[in-house]
Amino acid sequence: LDWIVQRTNFIDKQLDAFLQDTVGSASASSRRQVLVLGLGYDTRCLRYGKQPFLDFYCVDLPSVASNSQKIIDWYMSEIPNHSSEPKKPIFIYFDLNDVFTNKSESILQVASKKGFVTDGSIPTMVICEAVLFYLIPDAARKITTELFQLSSSSSSSRFCFTDNLSKVGVMPGGGSGRPPQVVVRTRCESWLKGNNKESIWVGAIHFVGAKERIG
Repeated sequence: LDWIVQRTNFIDKQLDAFLQDTVGSASASSRRQVLVLGLGYDTRCLRYGKQPFLDFYCVDLPSVASNSQKIIDWYMSEIPNHSSEPKKPIFIYFDLNDVFTNKSESILQVASKKGFVTDGSIPTMVICEAVLFYLIPDAARKITTELFQLSSSSSSSRFCFTDNLSKVGVMPGGGSGRPPQVVVRTRCESWLKGNNKESIWVGAIHFVGAKERIG
């Protein structure tokens, strides 16, 4: 299970970089926000919950998000000194496939109803951890395209994908063996640059950290 450790460390590193880049924006009148797609039972929102002026918005299926919320509520109720407890995340009960199958509201419309800022006015990070696997391709493409629009009016956007990006056009090389690393990396970077991003790539699945370019 070394790859799980690597995935966790990779995401934490991206989040740490986001917090470092936006430390100057953390004031009484300014916020930072993180949108987590496919929360599952991840506890990163608790581990980083004491960061100043940082809000976590956690999206998952209603059944999963509900259970996760109960677990986190229980954990926070058990903290003896409530002054030291992390800030509670905002849960968003939503089936991401619905953006295409049911032609429902977009992910940003749904998140905005919970307070997520979509106009690019505050620093924003999006974390997508092993969730595209479960989405139909049209839903995956629609969601990623929309999320990249967050950076159109802001230079403080960061995206972290630890996922299979084949559903959004990043395909492995041909042949029956393992594709050459350079092929996947080149295609991954090409896809991100088309959305005005920079990227790095590691591992057998796609580990991508993308930051909005300045200038």
